Amino acid sequence: MHPGYFAKLTPEKAAAVLASTGETLTYHKLDARSNQLARLFYQRGLRRGDHISLFSDNVLSFFEVAWAAFRSGLYITTINRYLTAEEVAYVVEDSGSRAIVASAALQHVAAELAPLIPNCPVRLMFRTNIAGWDLYEDEIAKFDPDPLEGQWIGGSMLYSSGT
Repeated sequence: MHPGYFAKLTPEKAAAVLASTGETLTYHKLDARSNQLARLFYQRGLRRGDHISLFSDNVLSFFEVAWAAFRSGLYITTINRYLTAEEVAYVVEDSGSRAIVASAALQHVAAELAPLIPNCPVRLMFRTNIAGWDLYEDEIAKFDPDPLEGQWIGGSMLYSSGT
């Protein structure tokens, strides 16, 4: 089910809990932030059928990015956090990703990544920003939390280690 459905019924209920810290993400926040990111993607030119990548460790914002893609008709490719910058760049370029979101824990790889992904102009990083990347929280805060007028069902494009 769509997070907006649950945001209306039980807005303060936990949609996800990070087991290691007990941090929660409510349905209301998940719905609002995924809408904001969907609007950012749209404003930056991404349209139904386009691809994005997510390069992250276990953080709750992962769900915001996934739902932004799903509700925008975008394909999302999650990238293994243990890959090198060159390996990540291969996935980003091969998938045709026009946006990538990375977590602060992976900033050492992301720092090397920016020049390797020239065809991916939208680069956001959770909780910190480094050269070549915009701060995720600041960027999505610029957008309205209401859904886009047209919402399409997105999907995922998975990469494996050759299997």
